[in-house]
Amino acid sequence: MTPFDRPPVGMNLARTSKVVAQAFDAALVEAGGTLPV
Repeated sequence: MTPFDRPPVGMNLARTSKVVAQAFDAALVEAGGTLPV
């Protein structure tokens, strides 16, 4: 197995953090909070 068989860790981290941030923002708004500016 070569190190190029998978995407770089940074790409996975960036995608995951984006999904988590979107889910957090959605939950915050649903609970009546406001999004940060």
